Amino acid sequence: MASDLRMFLIGMPGEGKTTFISSIPKALILDYENGACGIPFARAVRVHIDNPEKHHQVMKKLIADGKAKTAPFKHIVIDSIDQCVDMLGEELGTEKKVEHFSEYGDKGAGWGLLRNRFWMDVEALQSAGYSWTIIGHMTEKTIRVNKQDITVQRPCIYDSINKLVYRNCDVFARMSSITKVERPDVEKIINGRPVNVPGPETRTTTYYFDAAKTPSNYSGGKVRGVPSFKTRLILPDKDGWDIVNAEYNTAVAKEKKRISELSGQR
Repeated sequence: MASDLRMFLIGMPGEGKTTFISSIPKALILDYENGACGIPFARAVRVHIDNPEKHHQVMKKLIADGKAKTAPFKHIVIDSIDQCVDMLGEELGTEKKVEHFSEYGDKGAGWGLLRNRFWMDVEALQSAGYSWTIIGHMTEKTIRVNKQDITVQRPCIYDSINKLVYRNCDVFARMSSITKVERPDVEKIINGRPVNVPGPETRTTTYYFDAAKTPSNYSGGKVRGVPSFKTRLILPDKDGWDIVNAEYNTAVAKEKKRISELSGQR
């Protein structure tokens, strides 16, 4: 079922990631950015986490409820991994009495500790029975290619953590959007004569959920074990989860049927 998926979603700010995850039923959004609390038609519950102590308290409660099978949520969303890891990194630096966690030890010891600290929580949530979605931001960066400067988009999160989440997710997708602005003419009577003048501005936003079948690099995507899942889905600004859920479950049923037919031919 799509509700059991482990998803890694990336995108530029304002591209619909938070709107999408807010439409997931029985989901708890761990909000490290205190953003988008007023999304209309939200199904998910959101809790703001602004310090390490609250982070650990919430994780402890979720894990205990999951193990006791009393959890009111099935799916946990980390929004975003960038802010969560930065917060844990500050905590680690304080513990190790260094200005920045990366200064601890040598040969990347600080980075390794931070990666393990974050991932231990994710693994504990999985063991307690939760599925998850991790949200990551992207940023624009100028690089030099063939003596020309070009602008590319890259995940903000540290590469080693990015790769870890990527390896362990079932679906890796990029969220994006296109907004179309129109001002159609309207007819008005001016000095007794009909005249066409620009009308009110209208904005229509289309959201895209892109998950490639074959992973290539971090601008590509991934859908583990379901080759018939569509690589691009167009989502509404309300209940986008219903589209992903229906398409994924349909693809799974199709794949099961294909495997069954192959087994019957042997």
